Amino acid sequence: MTRSANSRFLPGILGLGAAEGQMMIGGSVRWLQDHLGGKPQVTSDSTAPIDQAKASWVAMKHSMGYKGEDGSFSSFDANRTHIAAIWPLGQVLAGALDIAARTGDYHDVNATMSRLAEYESGDGYAPGTVARSHRNLYDDNDWVALDFLQAYNQTGNSSYLEAAKKNAAYLEQGLSSEGGMYWGENEQPMSRNTCSNAPTEQVMLRLYQATGDKHYLDVAHNVEKFRSSRLLMDNGLYGDNIADGSKTIDPTVFSYNQGTPIGADVLWYQTTGDKKYLERAQ
Repeated sequence: MTRSANSRFLPGILGLGAAEGQMMIGGSVRWLQDHLGGKPQVTSDSTAPIDQAKASWVAMKHSMGYKGEDGSFSSFDANRTHIAAIWPLGQVLAGALDIAARTGDYHDVNATMSRLAEYESGDGYAPGTVARSHRNLYDDNDWVALDFLQAYNQTGNSSYLEAAKKNAAYLEQGLSSEGGMYWGENEQPMSRNTCSNAPTEQVMLRLYQATGDKHYLDVAHNVEKFRSSRLLMDNGLYGDNIADGSKTIDPTVFSYNQGTPIGADVLWYQTTGDKKYLERAQ
């Protein structure tokens, strides 16, 4: 009930803006020098985080972007026949938004946003383009909703807020009657995963912050209660999932599954002022 090792690497590989390009800057600049010739706009002496982020973006776009199709990327640079899944595309979009917030240039944001229609499936977004997918995953849709909310916070464009609300309504279809959030549609067996619960909390909390609608806070409380009582292990780490019919946590530990609960707890602290959430995050 976990993603493949390759797919778990993708947010780290493609989430460039969110990390300000820190991990890839040296390689990005050298890649630009080796492959494009001449002196890149951003030199290895540049230490400004925004310059580092832009250098990483340029390298990724040149290596993995489809020429003439702004906003469309391959899954891996060595396999240009497969369009990136919605999950890494969501990380690319988050990176583009981070850069745009600092530069004011939304070209890459708009181009990547325009590609989302290719993934629409029912009320949500499919893992890949519709022709290659058979069911939606709720955690993928969490990241799309968070992108919409980030875009709304940066631009004030209400269409992004409405898109986030629509996506949140779809996410609520994945709530379990026993608490918590399922991972995906029609899984066998169905499971409630850390990777779908903590990001859903973030979506609902940010929507509550944006709208003041207590419904979103109530949904977030539902999911947080399950996450903290059923997915948190005795060693202080979060396991991967609990399958329907099982009382045992899958004890597999992924760093990804530790980061999103920390982010959720920080949002809980920002929203409620309750220091227990900050202490748990720390």
